[in-house]
Amino acid sequence: MTDQFVQNDRPSQNGRTSVWDLILDVFIAPGKAMARIADERPVGPAALLVTGLAVFTGILGLAITRDAMVLDPDLFLAEIPPELVDAVSAVMGSAAVFGAIFGIVGSVLWWFARAAIYGLIGELMGAERDGRAMLATLGFAGLPALLQAPVNLMLSRLGLPWLASFVGLVFWVWMLILTVLAIRAALRVETGRAIVVFLIPVGVGIAMAVLVGVGLFIAIISMASQIPMP
Repeated sequence: MTDQFVQNDRPSQNGRTSVWDLILDVFIAPGKAMARIADERPVGPAALLVTGLAVFTGILGLAITRDAMVLDPDLFLAEIPPELVDAVSAVMGSAAVFGAIFGIVGSVLWWFARAAIYGLIGELMGAERDGRAMLATLGFAGLPALLQAPVNLMLSRLGLPWLASFVGLVFWVWMLILTVLAIRAALRVETGRAIVVFLIPVGVGIAMAVLVGVGLFIAIISMASQIPMP
C-alpha cells in the first residue's frame, strides 16, 4: 500500500487507550485516532457517542425551533387569530419533539447501515471486512456534532442564519474527512480506496434520486396530457 494508515504510539494502561484520549485525538490527530480505534474496536463507547450526540443535537434542535418561533413569529403568523396562533405553535412544538425522537432513532439505525454498506463495498473491493472496527470508527467520526449543535444554537439566538449555514458547511466537510479516515482505518486500505468506498453509495443515492425524479416528472406529464382541455 502506498498510503498506510498510521498507528497511535501513545502508551495506555492495559494496552488500551481511554475513551477521553480517543475523543481528544479525533480532534487533534484524527488519522492516528482512527487507526487506534480500528485496532481496539471500542464499539460500546462508540454506541454511547452516537446515541448521546443524537440526543444532544436533538435537544438543541428543539431549542433552535423554539427560538425561531419566538424571535420572529410575524414572519409566518401575521394577521392570524390568537387561537389559531396557539394551535399552530402547539402543533409545531409537537412536530419538533417527534422529529427529535425520530432523529435519535434514525441516527442509530443509520450508523449500523453505514457500517454495513461500507464494509460490504470494501469487501467487494478486496479489503478486509471488520464490522466492529467500522462501527467504532464511524461512531467517533461524528464527534464534530458535539461542537456544531451549540454553535448553531448560538448563531440562531444571535439572528445570524446565514453564518450558521456557512458554519454548517464547514462542519459537513470536517465530518466527511473524518468519515473517509474512519473507512480507511477500519478497512485498512489507502486513502484513495477509502474515498471510492465512500463515494459509491453517494453516487448510487444520487442516481436513484434522479431516476425517481424523472419517473415522477414523466408520470405528471402523462397525467396532465390526459386532462381534457376546455
